[in-house]
Amino acid sequence: MSKHSSPDSSPSKVANSVYREKSESEGSVEDLDKSFVKEENIDEHTKKLLNVGTQSEHRRTRSSRNTEFEELKFEVKSRRKMNSDIVTLKLEEAVKLIPKSTGEDDVYQFIQACDLAIESVEKKNVPILIKYITTRLSGRALEAIKYKDTTKWKNIKKYLTDTFEAQHSASALQIELNSIKMLQGEDVNTYTNRVEKLFYKLSDMSTANKDEKEARIIHDTIKEQTLVVYIKGLIGPIRTIVKARNPSTLEEAKQLARSEEIKYKS
Repeated sequence: MSKHSSPDSSPSKVANSVYREKSESEGSVEDLDKSFVKEENIDEHTKKLLNVGTQSEHRRTRSSRNTEFEELKFEVKSRRKMNSDIVTLKLEEAVKLIPKSTGEDDVYQFIQACDLAIESVEKKNVPILIKYITTRLSGRALEAIKYKDTTKWKNIKKYLTDTFEAQHSASALQIELNSIKMLQGEDVNTYTNRVEKLFYKLSDMSTANKDEKEARIIHDTIKEQTLVVYIKGLIGPIRTIVKARNPSTLEEAKQLARSEEIKYKS
């Protein structure tokens, strides 16, 4: 070996030395990469570039959100517009829907037709249509609205329903009164109370919306009918005596029936 040679200058040691230097060099590069991404090691120019990129991304995100929101609002407006586009009828077409009515059997069909016509025309045409509706009424239907406020359809509708619903109820009460009878085991007082209750209900409904003179005539007529029905509905023995006495008023018939009941049970 030469005197200049040393243990450290062997080929294997030289190779190891080179490998260590390379590893240290790579390690330092890796450390440099890691440290470079730290904010304090970024120069001002790079920071500006990064900020511009971040702001652009934020703007794109907000722009996308705004676009989605605007599209949603557009859809809602479109739906509202569709809902408001209700088909309307011209006045001359609406009047053809309204039939004539006397109030006898056709009042509810008349009300339904008027409801449809009122809802189908423009608001500016409603007052004219209401005036036309009143010209289609006659008979008892016309009497129901006479001398009353007919400027609004809801008023006319109420007058008609009040009048003819009461008529329907009065008819039902009249049928019930005509068929009433004293029940098995029922005393005269209980039977009398049932008859009087029907009489007052029928009288009240039949005289509704009538002037005083007409109401008095109706009341007296119903009272005479009730007298006949009352006597007819009494049980056999009591009915025979009361009918033979020929009472002229309902009050007289009730007193006779109570007296005969006491005799009958004694």
